[in-house]
Amino acid sequence: VFLTLASGVYIVPGRPPSFLVTPQATYTSPASPLRLNCTVDSDPAPNITWFRGDPLLPLTAFNGSVVNGALIIPSVTAGVDSSTNGVQYQCRANNGFGTLISKPIKVYTSYFGGFQGPLTITYFVESTTVNRSE
Repeated sequence: VFLTLASGVYIVPGRPPSFLVTPQATYTSPASPLRLNCTVDSDPAPNITWFRGDPLLPLTAFNGSVVNGALIIPSVTAGVDSSTNGVQYQCRANNGFGTLISKPIKVYTSYFGGFQGPLTITYFVESTTVNRSE
């Protein structure tokens, strides 16, 4: 829907994405499903894309799916597969009015019921890019 001002300028109503729920670092067990949430409010609805690894690669490069913004991985592997042990994940939302990028978070895998991994998690500030048209 376009709004027309008396000057002949067209305005497209909408707003850039903003987080309702940001992804959080988590621990999981081998062979368990993993769900990382990323809930975003915007108008129009955003396109949510997930990235993984270092460097961050798009979702298509690994086994997972996005359902209502959440990243679902049916079975986390551990041990020799270091790609899911302490790996970075990041959510990005775009709707044409702006791009919203979550802080990178890490998912750690526990072994034999006890956690064996790093004891600290580093958090980064979220960043927002807003597109403005003149």
